[in-house]
Amino acid sequence: MEKVKTGIPGLDGVLGGGFLKGSLILIAGHPGAGKTTFSAMFIYNGAVKFGEKGVYLNFCESKRDFYAYMKNFGMDFESLEKEGKIRYIDAMTVVSAKDVEDIVRFLIESIIDLDAKRVVIDSLSVITDLLTPEKARALINNTLAKILKNLGVTAILIMDLPYGEEKIGHGIEEFITDAVFALYLNISGDKVERYLEIRKIRGIKTEYVIIPYIIKENGLEIIIPPPHGIQGSFSCDITYTTGVPKLDEMLGGGINKGSLSVIMGPSGSGKTMLALSIAIANAAEGKKVLFISFSESVKQLHERIRAIGHDPEKLSRFLKIRAINPFGYPKYVMLIKFRDIINEFKPELYIVDSLERFMIALGEEDFIRYIGRRAYELKSLGLTTIMTMSVDHLKKGAYIDDLMDNIILLRMYCDKTGIQRYLYIWKTRGKKGFDKPALLSVTDDGKVELTIKD
Repeated sequence: MEKVKTGIPGLDGVLGGGFLKGSLILIAGHPGAGKTTFSAMFIYNGAVKFGEKGVYLNFCESKRDFYAYMKNFGMDFESLEKEGKIRYIDAMTVVSAKDVEDIVRFLIESIIDLDAKRVVIDSLSVITDLLTPEKARALINNTLAKILKNLGVTAILIMDLPYGEEKIGHGIEEFITDAVFALYLNISGDKVERYLEIRKIRGIKTEYVIIPYIIKENGLEIIIPPPHGIQGSFSCDITYTTGVPKLDEMLGGGINKGSLSVIMGPSGSGKTMLALSIAIANAAEGKKVLFISFSESVKQLHERIRAIGHDPEKLSRFLKIRAINPFGYPKYVMLIKFRDIINEFKPELYIVDSLERFMIALGEEDFIRYIGRRAYELKSLGLTTIMTMSVDHLKKGAYIDDLMDNIILLRMYCDKTGIQRYLYIWKTRGKKGFDKPALLSVTDDGKVELTIKD
Protein backbone atom coordinates (compact mmCIF):
# COMPACT_ATOMS: atom_id res chain seq x y z
CA MET A 1 0.00 0.00 0.00
CA GLU A 2 1.77 3.11 -1.28
CA LYS A 3 2.37 5.94 1.19
CA VAL A 4 2.15 9.67 0.46
CA LYS A 5 4.56 11.73 2.55
CA THR A 6 3.23 14.95 4.05
CA GLY A 7 6.63 16.53 4.64
CA ILE A 8 5.34 17.91 7.95
CA PRO A 9 8.19 17.47 10.47
CA GLY A 10 7.48 14.51 12.73
CA LEU A 11 4.14 13.47 11.20
CA ASP A 12 5.37 10.98 8.61
CA GLY A 13 7.26 9.12 11.34
CA VAL A 14 4.10 8.87 13.44
CA LEU A 15 2.17 7.59 10.41
CA GLY A 16 4.81 5.07 9.40
CA GLY A 17 5.69 6.97 6.22
CA GLY A 18 2.66 9.14 5.48
CA PHE A 19 -0.98 8.87 4.38
CA LEU A 20 -2.16 6.00 2.21
CA LYS A 21 -2.28 7.02 -1.44
CA GLY A 22 -5.82 7.75 -2.58
CA SER A 23 -7.17 8.23 0.93
CA LEU A 24 -9.67 10.87 2.02
CA ILE A 25 -8.46 12.68 5.15
CA LEU A 26 -10.69 14.82 7.33
CA ILE A 27 -8.87 17.60 9.24
CA ALA A 28 -11.14 19.24 11.81
CA GLY A 29 -10.07 21.79 14.35
CA HIS A 30 -10.60 24.85 16.48
CA PRO A 31 -10.21 28.31 14.94
CA GLY A 32 -6.50 29.13 14.92
CA ALA A 33 -5.42 25.53 15.41
CA GLY A 34 -3.51 25.46 12.12
CA LYS A 35 -5.83 23.49 9.80
CA THR A 36 -5.04 25.62 6.75
CA THR A 37 -1.31 25.69 7.49
CA PHE A 38 -1.32 21.88 7.87
CA SER A 39 -3.08 21.44 4.54
CA ALA A 40 -1.00 24.05 2.74
CA MET A 41 2.18 22.24 3.82
CA PHE A 42 0.73 19.00 2.42
CA ILE A 43 0.17 20.61 -0.99
CA TYR A 44 3.39 22.65 -1.00
CA ASN A 45 5.68 19.82 0.11
CA GLY A 46 4.09 17.54 -2.45
CA ALA A 47 4.99 19.92 -5.27
CA VAL A 48 8.44 20.93 -4.02
CA LYS A 49 9.78 17.76 -2.35
CA PHE A 50 7.90 14.82 -3.79
CA GLY A 51 7.05 15.75 -7.38
CA GLU A 52 3.27 15.65 -6.94
CA LYS A 53 1.14 18.47 -8.29
CA GLY A 54 -1.75 19.80 -6.20
CA VAL A 55 -5.03 21.69 -6.29
CA TYR A 56 -6.21 23.87 -3.39
CA LEU A 57 -9.94 24.69 -3.38
CA ASN A 58 -10.67 27.45 -0.88
CA PHE A 59 -14.14 28.72 0.08
CA CYS A 60 -12.79 31.01 2.79
CA GLU A 61 -9.79 32.98 1.51
CA SER A 62 -8.87 34.82 -1.64
CA LYS A 63 -5.78 33.74 -3.55
CA ARG A 64 -3.96 36.97 -2.68
CA ASP A 65 -4.53 36.59 1.07
CA PHE A 66 -3.73 32.86 1.08
CA TYR A 67 -0.48 33.32 -0.85
CA ALA A 68 0.56 36.20 1.44
CA TYR A 69 -0.15 34.25 4.64
CA MET A 70 1.67 31.14 3.44
CA LYS A 71 4.70 33.15 2.32
CA ASN A 72 5.15 34.07 5.99
CA PHE A 73 5.81 30.35 6.57
CA GLY A 74 8.30 30.15 3.71
CA MET A 75 5.84 28.67 1.18
CA ASP A 76 5.91 30.48 -2.17
CA PHE A 77 2.67 29.31 -3.83
CA GLU A 78 2.82 32.06 -6.44
CA SER A 79 6.04 30.67 -7.91
CA LEU A 80 4.65 27.13 -7.88
CA GLU A 81 1.56 28.29 -9.75
CA LYS A 82 3.72 29.95 -12.43
CA GLU A 83 5.65 26.69 -12.79
CA GLY A 84 2.38 24.78 -13.30
CA LYS A 85 2.84 22.69 -10.15
CA ILE A 86 -0.26 23.83 -8.25
CA ARG A 87 -3.62 25.41 -8.97
CA TYR A 88 -5.57 27.58 -6.55
CA ILE A 89 -9.36 27.78 -6.90
CA ASP A 90 -10.97 30.77 -5.20
CA ALA A 91 -14.57 29.73 -4.36
CA MET A 92 -15.56 32.58 -2.04
CA THR A 93 -18.58 33.41 -4.23
CA VAL A 94 -20.26 30.01 -3.70
CA VAL A 95 -23.61 30.65 -1.99
CA SER A 96 -25.99 27.90 -3.14
CA ALA A 97 -26.28 24.15 -3.70
CA LYS A 98 -26.06 24.75 -7.48
CA ASP A 99 -22.81 26.67 -6.96
CA VAL A 100 -21.44 23.71 -5.00
CA GLU A 101 -22.14 21.31 -7.88
CA ASP A 102 -20.46 23.65 -10.36
CA ILE A 103 -17.35 24.22 -8.25
CA VAL A 104 -16.91 20.50 -7.55
CA ARG A 105 -17.19 19.79 -11.28
CA PHE A 106 -14.55 22.45 -11.94
CA LEU A 107 -12.34 20.91 -9.22
CA ILE A 108 -12.44 17.50 -10.93
CA GLU A 109 -11.65 19.10 -14.30
CA SER A 110 -8.70 20.96 -12.78
CA ILE A 111 -7.32 17.76 -11.22
CA ILE A 112 -7.45 15.96 -14.56
CA ASP A 113 -6.07 18.94 -16.49
CA LEU A 114 -3.12 19.40 -14.10
CA ASP A 115 -2.65 15.66 -13.42
CA ALA A 116 -2.74 16.56 -9.73
CA LYS A 117 -2.17 13.90 -7.07
CA ARG A 118 -2.96 16.03 -4.00
CA VAL A 119 -6.10 18.04 -3.24
CA VAL A 120 -7.33 20.20 -0.37
CA ILE A 121 -10.91 21.40 0.09
CA ASP A 122 -11.00 24.28 2.57
CA SER A 123 -13.46 24.09 4.07
CA LEU A 124 -15.95 21.27 3.71
CA SER A 125 -18.06 23.05 6.33
CA VAL A 126 -19.21 25.51 3.65
CA ILE A 127 -20.44 22.65 1.46
CA THR A 128 -22.22 20.78 4.26
CA ASP A 129 -23.89 24.01 5.42
CA LEU A 130 -25.37 24.52 1.94
CA LEU A 131 -26.48 20.90 1.47
CA THR A 132 -28.81 18.57 3.35
CA PRO A 133 -27.08 15.76 5.28
CA GLU A 134 -28.22 13.28 2.59
CA LYS A 135 -26.80 15.34 -0.27
CA ALA A 136 -23.62 16.06 1.66
CA ARG A 137 -23.10 12.32 2.23
CA ALA A 138 -23.74 11.57 -1.42
CA LEU A 139 -21.28 14.26 -2.52
CA ILE A 140 -18.50 13.06 -0.23
CA ASN A 141 -19.09 9.34 -0.74
CA ASN A 142 -19.97 9.17 -4.44
CA THR A 143 -18.35 12.20 -6.02
CA LEU A 144 -15.29 13.01 -3.93
CA ALA A 145 -14.26 9.64 -2.50
CA LYS A 146 -14.86 7.47 -5.55
CA ILE A 147 -13.70 9.85 -8.27
CA LEU A 148 -10.63 11.04 -6.39
CA LYS A 149 -9.61 7.48 -5.50
CA ASN A 150 -9.98 6.44 -9.15
CA LEU A 151 -7.71 9.32 -10.12
CA GLY A 152 -5.14 8.28 -7.53
CA VAL A 153 -5.60 11.53 -5.61
CA THR A 154 -4.95 11.91 -1.89
CA ALA A 155 -7.31 14.56 -0.53
CA ILE A 156 -7.63 16.60 2.65
CA LEU A 157 -11.07 17.90 3.64
CA ILE A 158 -10.99 20.69 6.23
CA MET A 159 -13.86 21.23 8.68
CA ASP A 160 -14.38 23.69 11.51
CA LEU A 161 -14.73 22.36 15.05
CA PRO A 162 -16.29 24.94 17.41
CA TYR A 163 -14.93 25.14 20.96
CA GLY A 164 -16.69 22.66 23.23
CA GLU A 165 -17.94 20.51 20.33
CA GLU A 166 -16.89 16.89 19.86
CA LYS A 167 -19.00 15.96 16.83
CA ILE A 168 -17.59 17.06 13.48
CA GLY A 169 -20.12 18.57 11.06
CA HIS A 170 -23.23 16.40 10.65
CA GLY A 171 -21.36 13.40 12.06
CA ILE A 172 -21.46 11.51 8.75
CA GLU A 173 -18.12 12.95 7.60
CA GLU A 174 -16.15 10.90 10.14
CA PHE A 175 -17.67 7.63 8.88
CA ILE A 176 -17.14 8.30 5.17
CA THR A 177 -13.51 9.46 5.27
CA ASP A 178 -10.48 7.17 5.64
CA ALA A 179 -8.74 9.21 8.33
CA VAL A 180 -9.92 11.77 10.86
CA PHE A 181 -7.56 14.20 12.58
CA ALA A 182 -8.76 16.77 15.14
CA LEU A 183 -6.59 19.81 15.98
CA TYR A 184 -7.23 21.31 19.41
CA LEU A 185 -6.19 24.49 21.21
CA ASN A 186 -5.71 24.28 24.95
CA ILE A 187 -5.31 27.46 27.01
CA SER A 188 -2.94 26.83 29.91
CA GLY A 189 -2.58 29.97 32.00
CA ASP A 190 -1.41 32.67 29.60
CA LYS A 191 -0.04 30.17 27.06
CA VAL A 192 -1.60 28.28 24.15
CA GLU A 193 -0.85 24.58 23.66
CA ARG A 194 -1.84 22.64 20.55
CA TYR A 195 -2.69 18.93 20.25
CA LEU A 196 -3.46 16.62 17.34
CA GLU A 197 -5.87 13.76 17.97
CA ILE A 198 -5.89 10.81 15.58
CA ARG A 199 -9.50 9.68 15.82
CA LYS A 200 -9.37 7.26 12.94
CA ILE A 201 -6.92 6.10 10.30
CA ARG A 202 -7.65 3.15 8.03
CA GLY A 203 -4.83 0.91 6.85
CA ILE A 204 -2.15 2.45 9.08
CA LYS A 205 -1.11 1.08 12.43
CA THR A 206 -0.11 3.79 14.88
CA GLU A 207 0.23 3.61 18.65
CA TYR A 208 -0.28 7.34 19.08
CA VAL A 209 -3.64 8.99 19.70
CA ILE A 210 -2.98 12.50 21.04
CA ILE A 211 0.22 14.25 19.95
CA PRO A 212 1.38 17.80 20.78
CA TYR A 213 2.52 20.11 17.98
CA ILE A 214 3.64 23.70 17.58
CA ILE A 215 3.43 26.32 14.86
CA LYS A 216 6.78 27.97 14.16
CA GLU A 217 8.26 30.15 11.42
CA ASN A 218 8.24 27.32 8.85
CA GLY A 219 4.83 25.90 9.73
CA LEU A 220 3.68 22.97 11.87
CA GLU A 221 6.04 20.64 13.68
CA ILE A 222 4.81 17.50 15.39
CA ILE A 223 6.39 16.72 18.77
CA ILE A 224 7.36 13.10 18.28
CA PRO A 225 6.39 11.03 21.33
CA PRO A 226 9.27 9.46 23.27
CA PRO A 227 10.23 5.86 22.41
CA HIS A 228 8.72 3.07 24.47
CA GLY A 229 12.13 1.60 25.22
CA ILE A 230 15.09 3.21 27.00
CA GLN A 231 18.13 3.74 24.80
CA GLY A 232 21.67 5.07 25.17
CA SER A 233 24.49 4.49 27.62
CA PHE A 234 27.48 6.33 29.03
CA SER A 235 31.09 5.43 28.22
CA CYS A 236 33.55 4.60 31.00
CA ASP A 237 36.49 5.08 28.63
CA ILE A 238 35.92 8.78 27.86
CA THR A 239 35.52 11.39 30.59
CA TYR A 240 35.19 15.17 30.81
CA THR A 241 36.91 17.21 33.49
CA THR A 242 34.94 19.25 36.02
CA GLY A 243 37.73 21.85 36.16
CA VAL A 244 38.23 20.93 39.82
CA PRO A 245 40.96 18.23 40.20
CA LYS A 246 39.65 16.96 43.55
CA LEU A 247 36.15 16.60 42.15
CA ASP A 248 37.49 14.64 39.17
CA GLU A 249 39.15 12.35 41.70
CA MET A 250 35.94 11.94 43.69
CA LEU A 251 34.07 11.08 40.46
CA GLY A 252 36.59 8.39 39.56
CA GLY A 253 38.32 10.37 36.82
CA GLY A 254 35.67 12.85 35.72
CA ILE A 255 32.23 12.85 34.14
CA ASN A 256 31.56 9.91 31.82
CA LYS A 257 30.73 10.71 28.21
CA GLY A 258 27.01 10.26 27.55
CA SER A 259 26.05 10.36 31.23
CA LEU A 260 23.35 12.40 32.95
CA SER A 261 24.49 14.33 36.02
CA VAL A 262 22.83 16.72 38.43
CA ILE A 263 24.30 19.16 40.94
CA MET A 264 21.76 19.66 43.73
CA GLY A 265 21.78 21.89 46.76
CA PRO A 266 20.12 24.89 48.40
CA SER A 267 20.37 28.40 47.01
CA GLY A 268 23.85 29.87 47.54
CA SER A 269 25.62 26.53 47.85
CA GLY A 270 27.71 27.04 44.68
CA LYS A 271 25.84 25.08 42.00
CA THR A 272 26.12 27.65 39.22
CA MET A 273 29.77 28.38 40.03
CA LEU A 274 30.54 24.66 39.80
CA ALA A 275 28.59 24.34 36.52
CA LEU A 276 30.49 27.33 35.08
CA SER A 277 33.79 25.75 36.13
CA ILE A 278 32.86 22.61 34.18
CA ALA A 279 31.82 24.68 31.16
CA ILE A 280 34.95 26.86 31.15
CA ALA A 281 37.41 23.99 31.70
CA ASN A 282 36.04 21.98 28.77
CA ALA A 283 35.63 24.97 26.43
CA ALA A 284 39.26 25.89 27.16
CA GLU A 285 40.23 22.38 25.96
CA GLY A 286 38.38 22.93 22.67
CA LYS A 287 35.25 20.96 23.54
CA LYS A 288 31.92 22.49 22.53
CA VAL A 289 29.73 23.33 25.53
CA LEU A 290 26.12 24.59 25.46
CA PHE A 291 25.09 26.36 28.69
CA ILE A 292 21.37 27.09 29.18
CA SER A 293 20.40 29.33 32.09
CA PHE A 294 16.88 29.71 33.46
CA SER A 295 17.82 32.32 36.08
CA GLU A 296 20.64 34.61 34.87
CA SER A 297 21.17 36.70 31.75
CA VAL A 298 24.00 36.08 29.30
CA LYS A 299 25.56 39.41 30.27
CA GLN A 300 25.54 38.50 33.96
CA LEU A 301 27.10 35.10 33.30
CA HIS A 302 29.77 36.74 31.16
CA GLU A 303 30.61 39.01 34.11
CA ARG A 304 30.91 35.97 36.37
CA ILE A 305 33.26 34.33 33.86
CA ARG A 306 35.42 37.47 33.76
CA ALA A 307 35.49 37.58 37.55
CA ILE A 308 37.21 34.19 37.65
CA GLY A 309 39.85 35.26 35.14
CA HIS A 310 38.50 34.17 31.76
CA ASP A 311 37.46 36.11 28.66
CA PRO A 312 34.00 34.99 27.47
CA GLU A 313 34.74 36.34 23.99
CA LYS A 314 37.77 34.08 23.62
CA LEU A 315 35.73 31.12 24.84
CA SER A 316 32.72 31.89 22.63
CA ARG A 317 33.83 29.59 19.79
CA PHE A 318 33.41 26.60 22.10
CA LEU A 319 31.12 27.95 24.85
CA LYS A 320 27.62 29.03 23.80
CA ILE A 321 25.45 30.56 26.54
CA ARG A 322 21.70 31.02 26.18
CA ALA A 323 19.40 32.60 28.77
CA ILE A 324 15.75 31.51 28.51
CA ASN A 325 12.80 32.62 30.63
CA PRO A 326 10.83 29.38 31.23
CA PHE A 327 7.69 31.39 32.00
CA GLY A 328 7.76 32.92 28.51
CA TYR A 329 7.04 29.84 26.38
CA PRO A 330 4.68 26.85 26.32
CA LYS A 331 6.60 23.69 27.24
CA TYR A 332 6.62 22.16 23.78
CA VAL A 333 7.81 25.39 22.17
CA MET A 334 10.72 25.30 24.64
CA LEU A 335 11.38 21.66 23.77
CA ILE A 336 11.73 22.49 20.07
CA LYS A 337 13.82 25.55 20.96
CA PHE A 338 16.27 23.37 22.90
CA ARG A 339 16.36 20.78 20.11
CA ASP A 340 17.05 23.46 17.50
CA ILE A 341 19.91 24.98 19.53
CA ILE A 342 21.49 21.55 20.06
CA ASN A 343 21.13 20.60 16.38
CA GLU A 344 22.66 23.91 15.31
CA PHE A 345 25.61 24.03 17.75
CA LYS A 346 26.20 20.25 18.17
CA PRO A 347 27.76 20.41 21.66
CA GLU A 348 29.68 17.68 23.45
CA LEU A 349 28.49 18.92 26.85
CA TYR A 350 25.02 20.26 27.56
CA ILE A 351 24.61 22.16 30.84
CA VAL A 352 21.23 23.34 32.14
CA ASP A 353 21.33 25.72 35.13
CA SER A 354 18.50 26.39 37.60
CA LEU A 355 16.17 23.53 36.73
CA GLU A 356 13.97 24.50 39.67
CA ARG A 357 12.80 27.59 37.73
CA PHE A 358 11.69 25.30 34.95
CA MET A 359 9.75 23.14 37.43
CA ILE A 360 7.96 26.18 38.86
CA ALA A 361 7.03 27.35 35.37
CA LEU A 362 5.64 23.94 34.31
CA GLY A 363 4.19 22.74 37.60
CA GLU A 364 5.31 19.52 39.27
CA GLU A 365 3.14 17.12 37.27
CA ASP A 366 4.15 18.45 33.84
CA PHE A 367 7.75 18.78 35.01
CA ILE A 368 7.96 15.10 35.96
CA ARG A 369 6.62 14.05 32.54
CA TYR A 370 8.79 16.51 30.66
CA ILE A 371 12.08 15.82 32.44
CA GLY A 372 11.62 12.06 32.11
CA ARG A 373 11.00 12.38 28.39
CA ARG A 374 13.90 14.79 27.92
CA ALA A 375 16.37 12.73 29.96
CA TYR A 376 15.74 9.62 27.85
CA GLU A 377 15.98 11.67 24.65
CA LEU A 378 19.35 13.21 25.64
CA LYS A 379 20.64 9.80 26.71
CA SER A 380 19.69 8.28 23.35
CA LEU A 381 21.61 11.09 21.60
CA GLY A 382 24.73 10.24 23.59
CA LEU A 383 24.93 13.84 24.80
CA THR A 384 26.74 14.39 28.10
CA THR A 385 24.28 16.40 30.18
CA ILE A 386 24.76 18.25 33.46
CA MET A 387 21.89 19.95 35.31
CA THR A 388 21.74 22.09 38.42
CA MET A 389 18.73 22.23 40.69
CA SER A 390 18.12 24.28 43.82
CA VAL A 391 16.65 21.86 46.33
CA ASP A 392 17.52 20.80 49.87
CA HIS A 393 17.84 17.18 48.83
CA LEU A 394 16.95 14.41 51.28
CA LYS A 395 14.48 16.77 52.92
CA LYS A 396 12.68 17.37 49.62
CA GLY A 397 12.61 15.10 46.56
CA ALA A 398 13.88 16.34 43.22
CA TYR A 399 11.94 13.84 41.03
CA ILE A 400 15.01 13.15 38.90
CA ASP A 401 17.22 11.06 41.20
CA ASP A 402 16.51 7.75 39.46
CA LEU A 403 17.20 9.23 36.01
CA MET A 404 20.68 10.49 36.88
CA ASP A 405 23.94 8.58 36.53
CA ASN A 406 25.74 11.01 38.83
CA ILE A 407 24.39 13.08 41.71
CA ILE A 408 26.62 15.76 43.22
CA LEU A 409 25.04 16.96 46.44
CA LEU A 410 25.87 20.30 48.08
CA ARG A 411 24.95 21.00 51.70
CA MET A 412 25.26 24.17 53.81
CA TYR A 413 25.82 24.39 57.56
CA CYS A 414 25.87 27.47 59.76
CA ASP A 415 27.83 27.73 63.00
CA LYS A 416 29.68 30.39 64.98
CA THR A 417 32.53 30.41 62.47
CA GLY A 418 30.19 31.17 59.55
CA ILE A 419 28.72 29.23 56.64
CA GLN A 420 30.33 25.93 55.69
CA ARG A 421 29.66 24.32 52.31
CA TYR A 422 30.16 20.59 51.77
CA LEU A 423 30.11 18.51 48.61
CA TYR A 424 29.11 14.84 48.51
CA ILE A 425 29.16 12.33 45.66
CA TRP A 426 25.74 10.87 46.33
CA LYS A 427 25.55 8.58 43.32
CA THR A 428 27.88 7.36 40.56
CA ARG A 429 26.67 4.64 38.22
CA GLY A 430 29.33 2.26 36.96
CA LYS A 431 31.97 3.47 39.43
CA LYS A 432 32.97 2.85 43.00
CA GLY A 433 31.30 5.42 45.24
CA PHE A 434 33.29 8.07 47.09
CA ASP A 435 32.12 8.13 50.69
CA LYS A 436 34.02 11.09 52.11
CA PRO A 437 32.66 14.66 52.01
CA ALA A 438 34.68 17.61 50.75
CA LEU A 439 34.70 21.15 52.10
CA LEU A 440 33.89 23.52 49.25
CA SER A 441 35.38 26.99 49.11
CA VAL A 442 35.78 29.71 46.53
CA THR A 443 39.13 31.49 46.18
CA ASP A 444 39.54 35.25 45.87
CA ASP A 445 39.77 34.87 42.10
CA GLY A 446 36.49 32.90 42.02
CA LYS A 447 37.82 29.37 41.54
CA VAL A 448 36.21 26.38 43.24
CA GLU A 449 38.43 24.40 45.62
CA LEU A 450 37.68 21.17 47.49
CA THR A 451 39.30 19.82 50.62
CA ILE A 452 38.49 16.16 51.26
CA LYS A 453 37.57 15.58 54.92
CA ASP A 454 38.43 12.43 56.88
